Amino acid sequence: MRRSPRSVRQAAVSVFNHIHGRCLNGTGHPRTLSPVTCSGLPKVSVDNSGKSFCKWAGDFKADCISNGRTGELIEQSYHPEDTPIHRRSGRQRRSKLQAALLKEVDESKIKLSKKLVGIEKLSSGRVIIRFEDGFTDEVDFLIAADGIRSVVRSFTFPSHKIKYNGQSAYRTIISKSEVNALGTIPHASTFWQNLGGRYVFTSPLGDDDFEVTARISRPSEGQDHVSWGRPFDFSTLVHEYDGFCEPVRQVVQLAAKGETQEFALFSGPRLDRVVALDSIALIGDASHPLSGAFGAGAGFALEDVYTLSKTLEWAWTQGGGIKAALELYDRIRSPHYHDLYNVLDWYAGIGKEIAAEGLSVDDEIEAKVRRTKGKKSNWMYYYDIQTVVDNVLDGLDSKEN
Repeated sequence: MRRSPRSVRQAAVSVFNHIHGRCLNGTGHPRTLSPVTCSGLPKVSVDNSGKSFCKWAGDFKADCISNGRTGELIEQSYHPEDTPIHRRSGRQRRSKLQAALLKEVDESKIKLSKKLVGIEKLSSGRVIIRFEDGFTDEVDFLIAADGIRSVVRSFTFPSHKIKYNGQSAYRTIISKSEVNALGTIPHASTFWQNLGGRYVFTSPLGDDDFEVTARISRPSEGQDHVSWGRPFDFSTLVHEYDGFCEPVRQVVQLAAKGETQEFALFSGPRLDRVVALDSIALIGDASHPLSGAFGAGAGFALEDVYTLSKTLEWAWTQGGGIKAALELYDRIRSPHYHDLYNVLDWYAGIGKEIAAEGLSVDDEIEAKVRRTKGKKSNWMYYYDIQTVVDNVLDGLDSKEN
């Protein structure tokens, strides 16, 4: 007899967060709400109806890539006409996505100011987790959602290392009305590309918010690089964008008057597995240290959560344990991240080919955009995790029968 999946939800859960203070503050950079993100929210019980916070993304239908030096539009992509407004991609403040997720969580279970300092697997199969403040807990199952610089990953895969990749991003939220007054910035998510890893990204958000993100190579030596956002005086870098077209220079000047956060970008090699010790699962950036995560890190994390919830439910109904659920989770997600890393390798190969052709600066910018477009580079935004998981589980059920 199969046990009821509802029994899985009776497990005691605690959430430990390194954020200091009495509450989750919701600060940080905006999140991309791609089709995979918006479709993923209902799968983790977050309301995503036409009245939800995803709806605003329908304000624009196109994503643009322009030459940042000349302002010339190189590529423009549109949502299919039958895409519901609340399933179109766009950007939104992290605080709003966080608030939607928190509605599904008993906040009394969230413990703040908890810095993890140690993990130990016991002979009983349980795991002891130790925190800097002296608190310890013994758990059956540990889910590591602690980001690209995951402490859990460093304990479970000590040979895996990530490093600063030489680039930093500077993100500022300014007034949409001020940007509209310029009359030169599209009402669309737009990459203004240049060479050397330098670009400016502009995008309308919800309400009167407008995002400006500037990415640039920064010295690796003598710098204290952190992956989380910290205040930065962006006016000190405005001159770095003098080579961009007038619209970009104007919006950069606006950003320099706002409150900017600096994010150093880290990355590392692909993990062979996203589970460990028969009792630990890595999700989100902890499981795939991809720099930038294709701008869809929130969506990837939701895919992880959905997959893990379904494999746990499947193992429970089969009378199995956590180990079986984790093996199935890894079977589904590890190959997916392998495919994502292959896309990065493909990008790098295209970049080397173009660099060897001796093109002019503007031709090189255009070539990089045009040669890396299409399904080979954007399939992850339309990846249907529900179908993938259903197919795997159906295959297992058919073998049993």
